[in-house]
Amino acid sequence: MFLAGNIEKSKKYSPEDMLKELQRLVETDELEAESIPSLQQIKSWISRFSLQHKKQASENASSN
Repeated sequence: MFLAGNIEKSKKYSPEDMLKELQRLVETDELEAESIPSLQQIKSWISRFSLQHKKQASENASSN
């Protein structure tokens, strides 16, 4: 889910979209409700992922 927006901007998930998709997976018995993170956790994951992605991109740019 995190990379979907990197590949195609029109498929970018918001934290709310991610939560809805995870809840849909619970309804189809692909996940258990207890394993679904809170909206705040998802937002935190996105922030951390974004920081790591930007750091890696800047390291790659400076090494070229």
